[in-house]
Amino acid sequence: MSAPEQAEQVETVDATSDDAPAGAAHARTARTKARHRALDVLFEADAKGLAGNGADVLRVLADRRRRTVAQDGLPSYAIDLVQGVADHIEIIDEIIETNAREWTLRRMPAVDRGLLRLGVLEIVFLDGLEDAVAIQQATLLARELSTDDSPRFIEGVLQEVARTKAVYGD
Repeated sequence: MSAPEQAEQVETVDATSDDAPAGAAHARTARTKARHRALDVLFEADAKGLAGNGADVLRVLADRRRRTVAQDGLPSYAIDLVQGVADHIEIIDEIIETNAREWTLRRMPAVDRGLLRLGVLEIVFLDGLEDAVAIQQATLLARELSTDDSPRFIEGVLQEVARTKAVYGD
């Protein structure tokens, strides 16, 4: 299969499937796109000062779904991610604060907060996804969207979360 065919194949992966096939390290799968869209919603909630409250995050999600229905609606996996973060926001933030040594959520860039929230959700609360994939995807998005130091920071925090996740009830 040629590189363009492989890229096209990755672009059409179902949002409920596993992430990129072998050899497609930098391809954007449907789930990668859904994570990016979920991050957009979390970033919007953060910018409005609403990210720390699950009910407020759900209101931002509902508003975003209304606004995007005529365009390209939010993928179901993005909706599931935002709802999961909203449902578990307090424990997710506690997990981040515990594992981001000497960094508070308020000190982190908003993009990093959102990526860490999504990563912790996928590692601790969601089944069916390997921890390494969740970490790799968060790191990939950090590389695209955040500071030069963010990918390494996010990877380190999420690796520690994965290492100690049994403490959080997985």
